Amino acid sequence: MSKPKDTKTGKISIRAKEYVCSECSNKVDEDSYERTLTMNVQYMCPHCQNNGELTISFKRKKVQVFDGEKQKKKAVDAVVFKCEKCNKDINITKKMK
Repeated sequence: MSKPKDTKTGKISIRAKEYVCSECSNKVDEDSYERTLTMNVQYMCPHCQNNGELTISFKRKKVQVFDGEKQKKKAVDAVVFKCEKCNKDINITKKMK
């Protein structure tokens, strides 16, 4: 499944509201397809140094993170999951500017 390609340029239409199967041309809405995405995570907990693996749903949430450069807290999008051993939150953030 991928976003549809523009017929004139052949590039992927980033703003399209649907995903298209390249083999059978089946179309699925963007919202319903993104709910089915999963994420495989291999991690080392920064709190207890536990190594683990998880499969979680790919949903981003707004999380407050301290920006050391600007000395302020700011809200960023992150996938949040808990460590299997100590149950503390671990955030995987989008690339920060």
